[in-house]
Amino acid sequence: MTRDIECSLIKRKVADAILKSVTVLPDDIRQGLADARRAESKPLSQELLDMLISNYKIAEEHHIPLCQDTGALCVYAEIGQDVHIIGGDVNQAISDAVSESYVNGFLRKSICSPLSRANTKDNSPAFIDWELVPGDRLRLLVVPKGGGCENMSCGTVLKVSDGIDGVRKYILQSVRTAASAPCPPYVLGVGIGGNLESCARLSKKALYDDIRSDSSDPLLSDMEKELKDTINATGIGTAGSGGDITCMRVRIRTFFTHITSLPVFVSFGCNSLRKAEVVI
Repeated sequence: MTRDIECSLIKRKVADAILKSVTVLPDDIRQGLADARRAESKPLSQELLDMLISNYKIAEEHHIPLCQDTGALCVYAEIGQDVHIIGGDVNQAISDAVSESYVNGFLRKSICSPLSRANTKDNSPAFIDWELVPGDRLRLLVVPKGGGCENMSCGTVLKVSDGIDGVRKYILQSVRTAASAPCPPYVLGVGIGGNLESCARLSKKALYDDIRSDSSDPLLSDMEKELKDTINATGIGTAGSGGDITCMRVRIRTFFTHITSLPVFVSFGCNSLRKAEVVI
């Protein structure tokens, strides 16, 4: 039996989620910053972490953006196979929510043509990723993704002979290349497997997993912890200050791949990794 969901409801819920996501830091990222502050021993890095913690408190109290870069608006949508969307074009409804929220909320408009660089002046269109799942619910993860960390994301297809050690080396090479550009302490989302396109999606899904939870796969859980410790040993530190903590958490997702392929994709999420969930 299908369940009808109106486009107008989706638009309203997304608009509310946008304004929340740019002003209220998620609980797991708050915990990540608090843990980083407790673990940090360098005075300058401690001071910078105190500023980041103060910043998110001020943003929530005064309903102002956590960061001046209010991002490209990404929506990761999981639609139940028994959902029937009615009353219009759902992709347009989501982009209309973006336009209204960014214009009426006086948020920075950062979306432009890739070649002419002409700005759309309302931060639309949204970047929407659809996934069909069982059930009769619509889940939308609303993510304003800043350019600084997104610009350092990268991927490749390794040789199968590179193996797990090659995967680790590529991830760490990506971290060294990015240095302080992704605004550490950051979260690292890693995709392994699939093809290059689906691997990028895996890394983004991993990036927005709750950083307080552990992978159910012991191999991935150990790899996440090992990579985090190795990244923190680089000494990049908060905002490149040379401190103890560069990475709050590494999250990894995997999928089956072709016998001749070993795709890897790395996505960075800055210290204001913003996200808000809508379930209808």
